[in-house]
Amino acid sequence: MARSASALVVFALALAIRLAFVHEVAGSPLGRLSELRAADMYWYERWGFEISQGDWLGRDLSLLYTDWQDRVATREEWEAWFSPRLYNAPPLYLYFVAGVYSVAGRDPAAVWIAQALLGAAGCVLLYGIARRAFGETAGRVAGVAGALYGPSIFYDGVLLRTSLIAFTQLAVVGALLAADRSRKRGAFALAGASAGLAVLAQPTAFALAVVALVWLGVRARSRRAAAAALLAFAIGFAVPLSALVARNLAVQAPAFAIASRGPFALVVGNIAEPLLGGVGFTIPESAIQVLRDSEFRLLPALFGTLATHDSLGAFAAFQARKLLAAFSDFEVYNNVNYYYFAAKLALLRYLPHFAHIAGLGLVGLVLALRGHRDAPEPERGARALLVLYALYAMFACTVSLVLSRYRMPLVGALILYAGFAGAWLGRAVAARRAQAAAVGVAATLAVGLLVASNPAVRLHRFRAAEPLGVAEILARDGTPSAAAGELEAAVPLLEGQPRAQALLLRGAARYRASIGERARARALLRRAEALQPGERE
Repeated sequence: MARSASALVVFALALAIRLAFVHEVAGSPLGRLSELRAADMYWYERWGFEISQGDWLGRDLSLLYTDWQDRVATREEWEAWFSPRLYNAPPLYLYFVAGVYSVAGRDPAAVWIAQALLGAAGCVLLYGIARRAFGETAGRVAGVAGALYGPSIFYDGVLLRTSLIAFTQLAVVGALLAADRSRKRGAFALAGASAGLAVLAQPTAFALAVVALVWLGVRARSRRAAAAALLAFAIGFAVPLSALVARNLAVQAPAFAIASRGPFALVVGNIAEPLLGGVGFTIPESAIQVLRDSEFRLLPALFGTLATHDSLGAFAAFQARKLLAAFSDFEVYNNVNYYYFAAKLALLRYLPHFAHIAGLGLVGLVLALRGHRDAPEPERGARALLVLYALYAMFACTVSLVLSRYRMPLVGALILYAGFAGAWLGRAVAARRAQAAAVGVAATLAVGLLVASNPAVRLHRFRAAEPLGVAEILARDGTPSAAAGELEAAVPLLEGQPRAQALLLRGAARYRASIGERARARALLRRAEALQPGERE
């Protein structure tokens, strides 16, 4: 009964704070950034709607094509690479959006509400997994930490795959622990089906399926039991993937293709080019050449990318730098900027962020590893799975570009260990072990400060894309004065970025001129000229 009450409290807290954020977003122009075709959000919304209108096989989905692609390769090449016969992105999220739209109509807010429910359910999974591995108190700490984690709430309120990826991968861990407890074939099959769905949400979860197979094989009590568990898991895993294969064959696409963007993400994220800002963020000509030479095939693209590095050691060092960037407190953006939302929406400003979770989580990981041998069964088996999951999560967030939305599985692993650290500190305080508690608190603070000051990511917190996008939306609504005001207000946020500031000022000048405020427009242009001499409107 106490467990049910704890799970209900975690769910209610997580859902309430997510719905509060959705309410804030829905009442702001930030909630309409999915109307701008430059971001993935536009395409997820569009594809989901097209599927919900009856194209359930995705035969005629729109071809992803935006302005930046013109600067990288020819349209003909993109049409070949991002073939309409294939899903451009992993399909599970497209059908998630389509399912919501088929019930609630074409309303992004309905998707955000569904994601809020998913995020709250994910917090219950955090509670249950941590409780299974570390005890009731650890489960409660992990559940509450997940409920309050700012970036998770943020991604639950935007049209991106992040929520679904995080939930499906945690579901795999939870299903594996349930199967280990029950030892029933149906439970192993359900774990396999969870892994199959996780792959359809994010193909890197193939590695998580391998982790699951290894763990199941080790945990089996006999060879016969291992064979039965692995077979049931494999059957369950095949079920959701067989639906993908059937669809691909129906539309004459390669049978096992999940998403057409795979080679592009792999090459751009791993090409031997300097890591701009510590994380990449550019599409160099060398990457496009590898894609052309490989004819956009995954394995040739991988080998071509590896060939751009001087040695395997150089490639390993490159990956190490990416992993270090993944452990930065900075929320690396590409579609939407967490910091701009936090600047505009009060709720995000006061919630825990990555350094808080990482400090407690990494200390918890060390403590858990130290006490692993002394843990009783079945806790020891659960802890072994969490170690494997943490290693997988580190791989998943660095396999392509290092982006904050790709590290949410890593955040989940750290929250689980943060639950253990919180419970350990609580026990130390209750037992009046002042020295142990002081050391634990000091270690947590020290690690958190190291993560917060990690210099691996060297990007500005704010960029021009969000204010420009919001201004475009306001102008479409017939309020160019508000659009100009949005850009003018954002200029101080971009301190140290004269080119971006000048871009905002020129945009504001255009909007001011369009409503007859020519003197103010000229003043804005003079400020832009002072920031970028020689650049004219």
